[in-house]
Amino acid sequence: MVAYGETVAAAKENAVYTPPSEFIDYEGLKEEVYRAPSAEAASLLTHISGGSAAKRGERFISQLRVEMDKASCHVRARVSVIVGILANVLREAGKAEPASVELARLTQVTEDASAQIVELMKYVEICRTACRKATKKFDKVQRTSLGSWLVAQLALQPFCNVCLEPLIVMLSDGFASLRAASNPPKTDAEGRPIEWVPPSDFERS
Repeated sequence: MVAYGETVAAAKENAVYTPPSEFIDYEGLKEEVYRAPSAEAASLLTHISGGSAAKRGERFISQLRVEMDKASCHVRARVSVIVGILANVLREAGKAEPASVELARLTQVTEDASAQIVELMKYVEICRTACRKATKKFDKVQRTSLGSWLVAQLALQPFCNVCLEPLIVMLSDGFASLRAASNPPKTDAEGRPIEWVPPSDFERS
């Protein structure tokens, strides 16, 4: 079985639009898992030191929150960029001439936006799973039950709740506009669209 750290590393290496630093720091979270005192040690050290040792266990939760907020900021930024790209395509597609350089450029830009959406979907899944696995490991090592807390936190995080359907609709509209621009309707001598009229009768050969 491939360790999830290797999965995250591969995702970072293969990402085109996402800097490696924007991914959840899975390895860093794992380090915090083992840095926190065990339940028995925390109880003993808390009695001796007046609570300072117990706070060391809170570092995991604190870092996890930081990582989730980072992922949410990245997703919001990427969605904003993609929306801007597709909105521009929808504005300009109708102005482009068939077989023109501009139409080819807009087509490439739209295909690029499609690739960005796919990568963003993968990013969300990678980060969500990294949070879940790190918390599961923390619970196992520290004998806690943060799993239910994490479920509630993920439900509030924009990166887990992002709705990509509007982007996909815009993408579809963009490709439709480009197809229409590359194959404009035929017109008569006066510039009016020529409508196809079905024959009133026909013979099968």
